[in-house]
Amino acid sequence: MNISRRRILQTAAPMMIPSAALAAVQDALRGRPGAAGLGPTSFVVGAYAQDPGSMAAWAARGVNTMVSPSDDFAGGNGPLWRQTCHRLGLKMIVGGRHRSDGGLTYAAGASNAFAANQDDPLVIANLLYDEPDILGPPLAAHDAEVAFAQSAGNTKPFFVNYTNNVTGRAYKSLRPATFVNWPSAHWVSSDNYAYQTGDVYAFGDIYGEDGFTGPFSTMSGHAARVLYAGPLHGAPIAHPGRPTFQFLSTSRINNGAPAGQPWRRMTARQYGIQAWSCIINGVSGLLHFSHYMAGSPSQISDDTSAELTSAIAAMVAKVAILQRQPGGNVLMDAVGGGRRSYVLRQGAWSAGGTAGNPIWPDKQPSFAAPVGDQMQAWFEGAEVAVGSETYRLVLNLHDSLPKILDDRRWGLAKVSFAPGQVKCFKASAPTVNIF
Repeated sequence: MNISRRRILQTAAPMMIPSAALAAVQDALRGRPGAAGLGPTSFVVGAYAQDPGSMAAWAARGVNTMVSPSDDFAGGNGPLWRQTCHRLGLKMIVGGRHRSDGGLTYAAGASNAFAANQDDPLVIANLLYDEPDILGPPLAAHDAEVAFAQSAGNTKPFFVNYTNNVTGRAYKSLRPATFVNWPSAHWVSSDNYAYQTGDVYAFGDIYGEDGFTGPFSTMSGHAARVLYAGPLHGAPIAHPGRPTFQFLSTSRINNGAPAGQPWRRMTARQYGIQAWSCIINGVSGLLHFSHYMAGSPSQISDDTSAELTSAIAAMVAKVAILQRQPGGNVLMDAVGGGRRSYVLRQGAWSAGGTAGNPIWPDKQPSFAAPVGDQMQAWFEGAEVAVGSETYRLVLNLHDSLPKILDDRRWGLAKVSFAPGQVKCFKASAPTVNIF
C-alpha cells in the first residue's frame, strides 16, 4: 500500500533464500557501515513528523528519535522543534529546511540545506526527500544536494525512505529499479502498511514476484530483507552493507478502505509480530507513522491507540534487555554501527503455487517441510554471537494460534509459544527465555 506523505506537510500546521551463498553474503554484509558515516550504535525507535507538543508523549512510549522532512514542517517552529528534541534528549533524522507545498519545490545545490544538522550532536542522519521512487525531483537533484552538503563539511549519513515499490516491485519496474544501490542513500527504509489492508504475510518476495516461492514471513519482514539483500533467485543486492529501517503504522491512515471507511489499526499482537519480524530480518530501527489523514481540518497527527501505545512500550522494553546484556549489545554494533552480524533462520518455504500464498485473507499457507537451517512452519529466527555467548531470537508468526516449536539445532524441544510471541534464548541456557 503506497501512502504519500505530502498531505501531512500540507495540513499539519493547524494541528500541530536458504542457499549457502546468499547466507554468506547476508552474514558478511549485515551490520557494516554505510556509504557515508557509520550506522547507529543503538537501536532507533522513531516517530514521523510530530510537532513539539506531541514529543513528550512519544518519549514516554520509549521512542528515542524524531524523524521529519524538515524541522520547520509546521511552518515557523523550526527552532522550537529542535529545542524540544534537545530538552527531551531525542535524536533527530531530519531534513534541513522548510519545504513549501509539501516539499515539491526543490532547488538543489543552491545552498547547503542541511547546514544546521552538521553541528547538532543529536542529529544522527540527514533526511532526503520522502518516497523519491514515486514523488519529487529526479535523482540528479538529490545527488547534487548531497554533494553540495558534503563539500560544505556535512559528514553525517543521508537517510532515504522508499515506498513498497522498491521492496516489492523493484526488479519489475524501471523507475524504482533506478534506486537499487543508490550512492546517495546511506541509510534506507521503506513504508509497507500491510495489516491495514489485510496483506499480512507472504512467501518469498512481496507480491509474489518470484512465483510465491521462498521463505514465509510478514510483509514488513520481507520488506526489511529486500532492502538489504534484494529479492531471491539471483537478483542484485539492493543496498549492500547499509543500515535498514522499517516504518510501521499505528494509525488508521486515511479513509481509503472500502465504502470510504478508515483503514483498521493493528492490534497490539499484530504490531509485535511485525516489529519482531523486522528485527529478526535485520533492521537497525523501527519508525512509526501515526497520522490519520481524513482530510483537513480532520487531520490527526497522532492516531495511536492506547493498545498500540502499550505495544510500543513492550517492544522497547524487550529491545532494552537485548541492548544491556553482560557481553554487550545483542542487536547493534557499537564500533561499526548498524546491526551485528548474525545468522538469519528463515521460515519454511511455500509448498508451491499461488494457492499456498496467504497474502489474501481467504487463503491459508501451504508449507513445504523445512530443509537446512530453515525453521518449521510459522516460525522465523536469528542467532547472534556476542562475546562468549550466543543469543537466539524466535518468533511465532501466527497472530491467533499458539504453536509448538521443535528445533534440534537450537536444542528446543516442544517449546510452547503463545500467538505472536517472541522469545530469546542463550546457548548457555537454551530453554530459558530472557524476555
